[in-house]
Amino acid sequence: MRLAVTCALLLAGSGAAFAEGEGEDTAVLPVEVHGEVPEKIVAKVNRSLANRAGGLALVDADERAHSKRDVCGADAACWAEVGRDLNYQRVLATTLTAGADPDRYRFEALLIDVGTGKVVGRASRSVPRGAASNMPGKVVGELLWSAPRIELPPPEPPKPPPSTEDPLPPGAEPPPVMVPYTQAEVAQIVIRRDATAPTALIGARIGATIPQAFNTLGTSFLIEVEGAYQLPFWRRRIGVFLGVSYTQPGRSGNRPVDARVLPNGGQVSYNLTLDELGFALGVQLRYPIGRWVVPYAGAGAQLLLTRATLAQTAGRVDLGTLHEQSTRYGFLGRLGVGVHLGPGDVVLELQIGYSPLSDFLTTGDNNTGHLAFQLGYLIRI
Repeated sequence: MRLAVTCALLLAGSGAAFAEGEGEDTAVLPVEVHGEVPEKIVAKVNRSLANRAGGLALVDADERAHSKRDVCGADAACWAEVGRDLNYQRVLATTLTAGADPDRYRFEALLIDVGTGKVVGRASRSVPRGAASNMPGKVVGELLWSAPRIELPPPEPPKPPPSTEDPLPPGAEPPPVMVPYTQAEVAQIVIRRDATAPTALIGARIGATIPQAFNTLGTSFLIEVEGAYQLPFWRRRIGVFLGVSYTQPGRSGNRPVDARVLPNGGQVSYNLTLDELGFALGVQLRYPIGRWVVPYAGAGAQLLLTRATLAQTAGRVDLGTLHEQSTRYGFLGRLGVGVHLGPGDVVLELQIGYSPLSDFLTTGDNNTGHLAFQLGYLIRI
């Protein structure tokens, strides 16, 4: 039936549809000729009907001869009798009539309801000799488009197979029915898990440090690479992280006038650069809100490798460069939020670092703490 519907749509060049089962119950009969029409023209018309019949039942001349009615013309009752003889619910009957003009014919199509003998659709057209191979098919398409559907009784629902299980004893409750997830539901579960509870993360951040809250060092950049593993309990909200960072704060200025320095009237200028490589190990809490937003907080210890370079000049006189190194421990705290995007999270983070200095003469400060604002991306694994 669905094939018949599709073919009928092709006939009409549009989106109409037949009722279920109609294609097999509608017969397309050979064209009936009235007057002097060349056999070549008749063959073209029948070929046009056959090309547009689609899933409808195409009746050839031999099957048509099984009916006792040979010629029907415009007689709907006669065509209905032909349909009953051939055992169809509907018949599509066509006639081709010759007129005074030898190069033009009258083509008429009738859609007959065999049960009632009524015409449920009618179309006609004057067909030029040169259009005999395509115009009849178009006329039939228009007819099938506008024809009403055959109303068929709905099919009976399939009967369930007999049960082979033992009947339940009186008063017993039936066992629960296990309904499996659909593929769409499984996909949603996987998406939700990926969006909220990754096993591990790896990524990088870049930002700016503001040490002025703790010392006299200047603003600098901060680059950090990090890996994290979320522990397999409490929906993987708790994890451990290991990070490597690098920053280079500095300071420059003039020392107070020193009478011991003869050049430049005792005025000494200096430029201090602090190279700091840090290794951080700590714990973090990631607490998803919905499927896409993940606030997080973390804290840990830092191992800092610091190298200070102090260059001094008195006017044009180079007073030399002093180098000093230190290895020490510090504290790191962070607070941020991640937004799920692609295979990971875009993160915006506020970081607080603090590390005391002892026996470190170059900087003149007692710590290298800082505030830092960072933007980064963490890939979920």
